Amino acid sequence: MSDTDRLTLVLRFADVGIVTYASLRIVGQPSRTVNWVVEEPILLAALQELVGALPEPHGSESRRDAIERALTTGPFAAPDTELTIAYILGVLLIGAPGWQLLTECVATPRAVLFVSPSSRLARVPWGLLAVPKSGPSKEELVRARQDAITASGRVAAQIPWQLADIGAHTDGYRLMELVDVLMAVPPNIVHSPRAPAGWAARRDGPAVLVLDPRVPGQRPDSALGSVLGRPSPETQLAQHFGGLMERRPVLPDVDDVVELFRRQDAGRVWLAKQLAQAPSRLMYVGHASSAHGQADRAALHLACTAQIPGDAEAIGDHRPLTASDLMSLQLPIPPRVALLACGHAQKVQSLGVPRLICQDTAS
Repeated sequence: MSDTDRLTLVLRFADVGIVTYASLRIVGQPSRTVNWVVEEPILLAALQELVGALPEPHGSESRRDAIERALTTGPFAAPDTELTIAYILGVLLIGAPGWQLLTECVATPRAVLFVSPSSRLARVPWGLLAVPKSGPSKEELVRARQDAITASGRVAAQIPWQLADIGAHTDGYRLMELVDVLMAVPPNIVHSPRAPAGWAARRDGPAVLVLDPRVPGQRPDSALGSVLGRPSPETQLAQHFGGLMERRPVLPDVDDVVELFRRQDAGRVWLAKQLAQAPSRLMYVGHASSAHGQADRAALHLACTAQIPGDAEAIGDHRPLTASDLMSLQLPIPPRVALLACGHAQKVQSLGVPRLICQDTAS
């Protein structure tokens, strides 16, 4: 089977009122589509599992406290607890018909699964979900859902998990071992006419690396400060990108890998110059933010000073780069883009920045 013959599946979730509807279909084989419902108490239970796992502050936590908790005591901090949360999420979010269809599609080369989550499920690490062998009974789940319906509303279901021997409930196989897991373009994106950059023509081009740009007027430990820490050639991250520089060209063209990080010139004018050199990829690691209900105000925080014109209000000495700015600048987006951003970016997925990128990249 060639790559062009690979099966393509689409897993889609939609929040409708007090339930979330899920469907899994094989492109070109509509008769094999399966559906299930994730009721709100079950969905809230899944989201509750992520509260302690993700490095996002909650309660009185500072950002530093949240990162330390996630890396040292959270579910992702140790193999056993990571497998446990992956199993729980697999049981709660993918119904038995979904897992059955996925296992039926195991092939070489692997099938491709596009995941289109609802807004509340945007933070789920889909590829890590573990394939369950067993789980709570239907009666236990029904009882847990009923108990979660209170006079003041619905709360997270308290499910009687039997987790003393996690190996009895899952063999540890992950969703990304069954299929190649990709994130689908959000369904609210309108595919406007565009001139996409083809991957075949660009694949050998340099990669543009925008790594933790220094936001003007922000201290490293402030809200818009460093996300990767002090640059040093001794860090594992710097060594990774140093190896990349030895294997292929990157932009900006620097002599020392440390010069890729915390650049003070990495603003929108600088970015436009890098993108004009026909790169194959763009990787952004930094801060992102969104404005509720205003897709055009979703923004990346580059090293742009407040003197640079733009649609966003200045934040001290800094002006964010909004989706509407990207539209006005008509920057040539390369065919492969990765946006790795702070916690605010969980809301950006269905908003303006990915929308502009998807309209300008090849599918």
